[in-house]
Amino acid sequence: MNTIFDKHIDRKNTRCVKYDGLKRVYKEGGLFPLWVADMDFACAAPIVEDLKKRVEHCIFGYEELGEEFFGAIVHWYQKRHSVDLEAHNIAHVAGVVSGLSIAIEAFSSEGDEVIIQPPVYHPFFGVVKHLEREIVLNPLKKDGSRYVMDIENLKNIITKKTKIVILCSPHNPVGRVWSKSELEELVEVCKEHKILIVSDEIHSDLVFERFTPLCTLEDNILTINSPSKSFNLAGLNTAYAFSKNPKIIKSYKKMLAKRSLEGSNNFGTTALISAYSKCEFWLEELLKYIEGNFDMVLESLKSTNIKTYKPEGTYLMWLDFKETNLSHVEIEDILQKDLKLALNSGLSFGKDGEYFFRLNIALPRNILREKIELISSRF
Repeated sequence: MNTIFDKHIDRKNTRCVKYDGLKRVYKEGGLFPLWVADMDFACAAPIVEDLKKRVEHCIFGYEELGEEFFGAIVHWYQKRHSVDLEAHNIAHVAGVVSGLSIAIEAFSSEGDEVIIQPPVYHPFFGVVKHLEREIVLNPLKKDGSRYVMDIENLKNIITKKTKIVILCSPHNPVGRVWSKSELEELVEVCKEHKILIVSDEIHSDLVFERFTPLCTLEDNILTINSPSKSFNLAGLNTAYAFSKNPKIIKSYKKMLAKRSLEGSNNFGTTALISAYSKCEFWLEELLKYIEGNFDMVLESLKSTNIKTYKPEGTYLMWLDFKETNLSHVEIEDILQKDLKLALNSGLSFGKDGEYFFRLNIALPRNILREKIELISSRF
């Protein structure tokens, strides 16, 4: 039976990074994109209708962030995650990465250390480096087929200069949804050393295991989130940060004001309110479809030399090509030159990503099946 997620929508020539940005990023031409983490699915109908109404108003002046915007976030967190927030806990930001940048500026100084846990979302490296802080790596380690945080190593690498740990929760690209006990260990270490955890929870609604918001374990943290992944709204540049600690959110808002970054986006705020108040039904159907895509990929690759697993969250798969006995460059050449497929090189997530490639499975199943069959026939 076909669903709304089976519909193919041509995204070429729409100034779309995923499709139109291929020629800027990849040397090889004519590639099919399985890289950028947005979805090839139409947005939920209520979001589209509310955006149409906003357009038909015909005036797009300065936006007042009021009760409706903050109330939608409060409502969503209470309903979806059993977290009680209040409007004063929340700050609007343009995106999760820009939100991280504000956090690093607000809670550390040049030369201070920021810990990240690779292989991890590659902008984490850039945002720390650009602000002239020191990147300290605490690589994830393998426990069988699953990645875990190396808490013992974390304890060893902390110094007096360590001010922040950036947590990716759920984790991109390895697809972990951290358990409550894992997060409690992390919180305990950071609390002992008075280190702020900044938790990127942008994939928190795209989970197949129980998700534990970090704010349910500790008030002295900062969370950054957005409906952009869950509802395919990345181009609308609307996100938010929150903390239940008054000092933390006050300092964060002060840095936003210092950088004159308090403004909002007519369409982004409209979409957020619509998504969080009207579109939970769509998200539930999306999760079923994504899980079906995961299952299809696993079945298609099980007889190959590619090792992978079903992620606990996100719509991303972390493909391990080590057993092909090919070099990383050779694998990349086959994918791009022979199969005409663009996946994210694992090396962009840190040196621990050698022999790995990240696959985005958020596209119509028949198209995904065709591309995965190409991969399975070659490896």
